Amino acid sequence: MGDYEADMVAYCTMPGRGTRLIPEGALQGVQWITTPDYIEVTGFIDQTKIDMNAQDTGGELDPHGADLRGNPLGGLFFSTAFSGQWEQVVQWHSYVDTVDK
Repeated sequence: MGDYEADMVAYCTMPGRGTRLIPEGALQGVQWITTPDYIEVTGFIDQTKIDMNAQDTGGELDPHGADLRGNPLGGLFFSTAFSGQWEQVVQWHSYVDTVDK
């Protein structure tokens, strides 16, 4: 991921968000935790279904990046989890990692 994080695109589980839709069968074993201070989603993904090489060992995406423009560039995150209304989440992290297959 580190070699092409600026070229990555956003995916979502729901259509109509201006993102690509996560394909059926890509998400596997997902766990969702919501607290007053953070949300954590952990699980397994068939990364080949979102155009990632099966051998890619992953990396981190966040709103900062080396040039402070985000990884991917201009990456934004919105949620209704905290207030019930759509709001931009200013601190977010997406970690992708693989396990031995």
